[in-house]
Amino acid sequence: MTIERMSSLEERFVGLRLRVFDSGYAHLDSSWSMRDVCSPYTRLYFAYRGEGWIRTPAGERVLRAGYMYLIPSGLKFDYWCDGEMDKLYIHVALELPDGFDLLGGFADGLELELPEVLGEELLRAYRGGDLRAALRLKGCVFEALAEFVDGYGAMLRPISSYSPLTHAAFRVIKRELSSHLTLKDIAAALDINPSTLGKRFHAETGLAISDYMDSLLMQQLQRRLLAGDSTLSEIADELGFCDQFYMSRYFKKRQGETPSAYRRRLSGAV
Repeated sequence: MTIERMSSLEERFVGLRLRVFDSGYAHLDSSWSMRDVCSPYTRLYFAYRGEGWIRTPAGERVLRAGYMYLIPSGLKFDYWCDGEMDKLYIHVALELPDGFDLLGGFADGLELELPEVLGEELLRAYRGGDLRAALRLKGCVFEALAEFVDGYGAMLRPISSYSPLTHAAFRVIKRELSSHLTLKDIAAALDINPSTLGKRFHAETGLAISDYMDSLLMQQLQRRLLAGDSTLSEIADELGFCDQFYMSRYFKKRQGETPSAYRRRLSGAV
């Protein structure tokens, strides 16, 4: 008996995690209009009828029936509809071991023809209510993402390989992420000198641990604001801020608007 093992494949892709933040089948009209949308997750649009528009820094793009679109996390864009459009939207992140969205590496919105079989299967699975439908839906999302990566993968940054120490640091940070987490805390959890950990982390990621944690905390804060109905006080407590007012100052300094304004502006953006 012989076994062929793809160790490099396991190392690079076993840590990929698909997260779904929101979804729906939308019948859109001229009320579907918003400027300066910038999401902490990637938007997948599957257009079935009519048309809409998006505008990115690269220009305007029509959203046409029979096509699928990927709008990467972190991309600022406008959207609108002059008439009517039906679309299935799924907001996702394909998270790497470092906690960031792999799909955020795309520089602009992407367009591909939606295969008829995939489009039909997506709707059947989305409207199904059992485990089988849920598994089929997840498979359809992965298939759509694979199509985008196949067509545009050269635009993505290479997936980095990290040492066991850096992977361990990622796990501690994601598990303990809060506004008061420090390099010393992480080093203590890993039983290593803080200076050694900081230098190794920077050498492998190109980021200081403090900058990495700040980016991850901001991403988590944005996602929490757009998910559910937790109060600002509850979110501040969950993420380790001393109070919601300090969290608001922290957020506004980086985002340019308060958490309340951000939530009002982007909640319900589909």
